[in-house]
Amino acid sequence: MKRFFALLAALSLIPAFSLGAQDGITLSTHPKLPSDIYAYRVPEPGYEGRGMFYRPVYFVFPDSRCTIEQADVLLEELGIAQGEPGENLGAVYFINPAGAKYDDKADFERYEAAFNSMFVSVNLKVIGIGNGATFVNSAIAPRAAEVAGILSIGGKAPKKFIPGNTVPAYIAGSNASAVAKDYRKRNAASNDEFLQVVTAASGLKSLGDIFADSWDKVLCKNVRYTNYGHTGYMGARLGQYPEYELEPYMIPERLGMKVNMVERNLGFSGKDYMWYEYLPGTFEGAAEKSVPMVVLLHGNYNDPRTQAETSGFLNLAAEEGFFVAEMEWQGGRPGKYAWMGMDGVEVAIYDILSRYPQIDPSRIYAEGMSAGGFSCTAVGVHKSYLFAAVGCHSGGVVTGHLGEKIILGSGYSEKSLNADAAQKRGKVTMPYFYISGTADDAVPFVSHMDIRNPYSSSPVVAPEESFGFKAWQLYQRLNGAPVSTKVDFSVDPVFGIELSDRITTQAKGFTVDQGDIVVGDVPVCRLVAVDNYGHWNFVPGARMMWEYFKMFSRDPETKEIIYSGK
Repeated sequence: MKRFFALLAALSLIPAFSLGAQDGITLSTHPKLPSDIYAYRVPEPGYEGRGMFYRPVYFVFPDSRCTIEQADVLLEELGIAQGEPGENLGAVYFINPAGAKYDDKADFERYEAAFNSMFVSVNLKVIGIGNGATFVNSAIAPRAAEVAGILSIGGKAPKKFIPGNTVPAYIAGSNASAVAKDYRKRNAASNDEFLQVVTAASGLKSLGDIFADSWDKVLCKNVRYTNYGHTGYMGARLGQYPEYELEPYMIPERLGMKVNMVERNLGFSGKDYMWYEYLPGTFEGAAEKSVPMVVLLHGNYNDPRTQAETSGFLNLAAEEGFFVAEMEWQGGRPGKYAWMGMDGVEVAIYDILSRYPQIDPSRIYAEGMSAGGFSCTAVGVHKSYLFAAVGCHSGGVVTGHLGEKIILGSGYSEKSLNADAAQKRGKVTMPYFYISGTADDAVPFVSHMDIRNPYSSSPVVAPEESFGFKAWQLYQRLNGAPVSTKVDFSVDPVFGIELSDRITTQAKGFTVDQGDIVVGDVPVCRLVAVDNYGHWNFVPGARMMWEYFKMFSRDPETKEIIYSGK
């Protein structure tokens, strides 16, 4: 049961150590590392501002050994983490060289120890200054599989080119051209948009100006996350997995979006409902009923900004001009807000519609990850009149005893959903988009059910009992399609059922399989499998889902689906 839900909020992504003042950095010793490696972690921001999961972690390698007081001064000069929690405020590790001078082997071991002291790192930025930059350029950069970005200030390039990993980089100092040449040579084999190498303008002299420019041009652009063959948030040690994926660091304000945190008493519990609203730059002047809305539901007790900041939907919202609302549908931790459940989500949507006449009630969509995916699967059936389409990422239908006892709220069980679907069969069309990684070890994909299921006492569970297959059956039943009874991988080697418009493509280095369940000429379900991907948001999947959503709207009066074609 522990791995069934994405319990990210319960994970300590950065190890605990003494906290500094919030108006600047005050370093302290780290309980798991040598006493001359200093560390700082910003306090949890609560519900204001940004979530913690993608906050940057900085590893700083100075020119020479520093006392903790000298390190405080140096970091103040860099300007990291000044002011209230914001987009570049996270954690800092100040890593002195082991000896009087840097040694590539000994000091890489210190880097490795610092990395391994963290449970998960998705936004690691490495900063080298002077001799520290020379060390970073020769020892870390070629083995930067886990690093989201490097800032090299005043360092030298290795005497001989060292092949290795790709990494975004910002290079400053008199040797910038030679150093940048090495980074560009390693990055040349990839066409990833984030693999830029920028050299500082000659007019930048202070450390603060250099850091600020590096943040704006390189370091704020991306995170680095690993889901190859496993689930990244379950932790990793340095070098344990291949080169991490580069994904956008979602900063709504840099996308021209306005963010509102909303607390409203809309129920009977005495507690407020809470959600976040993300308004694209074009929203304020938009015509009445012209803007679609996507409702996001996060995983089990995740931070309520998780889906907005990690799914890829904010970039799309800025690009396509739709409104996003991420609901704190589970009440938050520790029960600060009212539990929404399905009914509360509906009430919150009505409140949003009453306050924003720009939103088109015929184009409301929902997407959720993990527990949010189970919830979206359920609301599509039980609240079919409300949404034009729903999407499930790494979820499905909870089956058997667990389905009857699950605490996500009434109506989520397999019996309840199938009863509602049977009554509506042939009368209601609800488009459903399902996406999962085949290496999902929390909600196993249908083709991986021949391994031991973590939620069953039986050593093997049939593919027909997978949560995803149960969801496909549910939406076949609801939409009036023939209901699959067996999984047969001779029919389809990935999904095990017959699908129309079957294609295989590539995205971010992953093989992506896709096919449709069609009724008449309408693709009422679209199934997507990301080969060898773990239990987490697949960012390119957001665009796939949005392109599917856009084909559908729901008549506000008759509640009938309107299909606009491919």
